[in-house]
Amino acid sequence: MKRVRRLMLLWASALFVASSVLSMTAREAKKKAFDSLNEGTLAYEQGDYRRAVDLLREAAAISLNSFQAHYELGLALRDSRLYSDALEPLGIALELNPKHLQAHVAKGDCYLKLGDAAEAEAEYQRALDLQPDYAAAFDGLGRLMEARGRPEEAVTRYRRAIEVNAGYPNAYLDLGDLYQRQGKLQEATTLLLKAIQIRPDFAGAFNRLGVVYARQRLWQEAIAALREAERLEPRNPYHPYTLGRTYRDLGSLRWARESLERALKLDPAFPEVYVDLSSLERRERNYDAALAILDRGLTLVSDGEELEQLREERARVEEERERLARLEERVAHDGGPVEALALARIYEEGGDYERASRVLDSKVDAGKTDPTLVAEMGYYQIKAHRFAEAERTFAALVLRQADDYSTQVNLGIALAGVGRYEQALDAYRAALRLKPQAPEAPLYLGNLFLRLGEYARAAESYEAYLKVASDEEGVGRVRKILALVGRLRNGESSPEAAAAAPEKGKP
Repeated sequence: MKRVRRLMLLWASALFVASSVLSMTAREAKKKAFDSLNEGTLAYEQGDYRRAVDLLREAAAISLNSFQAHYELGLALRDSRLYSDALEPLGIALELNPKHLQAHVAKGDCYLKLGDAAEAEAEYQRALDLQPDYAAAFDGLGRLMEARGRPEEAVTRYRRAIEVNAGYPNAYLDLGDLYQRQGKLQEATTLLLKAIQIRPDFAGAFNRLGVVYARQRLWQEAIAALREAERLEPRNPYHPYTLGRTYRDLGSLRWARESLERALKLDPAFPEVYVDLSSLERRERNYDAALAILDRGLTLVSDGEELEQLREERARVEEERERLARLEERVAHDGGPVEALALARIYEEGGDYERASRVLDSKVDAGKTDPTLVAEMGYYQIKAHRFAEAERTFAALVLRQADDYSTQVNLGIALAGVGRYEQALDAYRAALRLKPQAPEAPLYLGNLFLRLGEYARAAESYEAYLKVASDEEGVGRVRKILALVGRLRNGESSPEAAAAAPEKGKP
């Protein structure tokens, strides 16, 4: 019965192009199918999955018994996130060639994305039954273990894939991506670079490498990797999407918007792009524009889960707009520090630290208000580069809680911001005495020594930071700075080349 239903579907597909095919000779139809298959495969390789789907549908409808046409169509549908649609051509491909290993894995991938773990596992196992050392099947099982919330078993499967085929780049990518999500950024970097070494045109590996670099605030390296991914796959919307998110995190909102819009042109039904474009408008409190973007997405996205995601985001933006209006009204009249703090946090979430800090100015007395609230105001002042105000805030707070580590660190940052370097050094050293194993004080000491041109002391402080730091997002950047400091000490580089880790403060 399955075979009959599939044949009926094939017949329906054939009818879809019947008007053009019936007017062709057999030779013309064969050429048309050949051209559509080649053009579709090329479009797929360039990441233009939607165009690939159209061309490969045409090829499959003409060449009903072409394994390649149905298999490639299944891949294009899978990578267009049309997982249910992909199952049919992949199933036909496997009927035409039941022993095709990668078709089993691709079908398993679709089941995995649809949440059917049992069917996914069955397909991966079918591939292993045919070839017990098939790396792609172990890689699929690794992703299955991740979906089941068993990361240790996922690592085992990925390692097994690498063991049976050290030249299979996808396993390095998937294991590297898992380590990236776990915060193991150095291991992730090594694995992703290995994937690129094996396959220099691996756009997906460049994409994930860009994410790892961005998490370490290595912005130039991140953007370079993502641009290379986009160059390799110019029609894949995921690369400009990831680049846009990176620019957003860097604070370059204009470039973020441009990259996200480029992703949307490539795939108008990409729900996450609508959410991120909307968030850019929210940062500037353009709620009407934010809602209009989400409404546009709701008219173009067809997947049920993705539609629900957009509806939930729209409801959240509506609620935030109403809450913001209420808080602004209360703070403008008789609201106290608690209301002002709630309002400041909304501004801070949108990246507007200037407004977040100023809304607290008239509501918070650094000498009397709750110290936690005072510290948060000072943190916003640092983020807004209002260092003189931040210095007064934390100086007052030190008088109240001189033994508080974070207060001393933030006082040091504020003092450095206004050029009072000796006092900043004293504050950092006071913090270090309070918490010798905490990483922030030696990091900021290193930054300050670097600014003062005291390279030996800067190197010593950075080395001290690396001994106690557990945050890999900062470790990678500090290692790079340390290498630059070494070149500065040897006269091999200029002071301008050493870009110190940004002093963000501690909330």
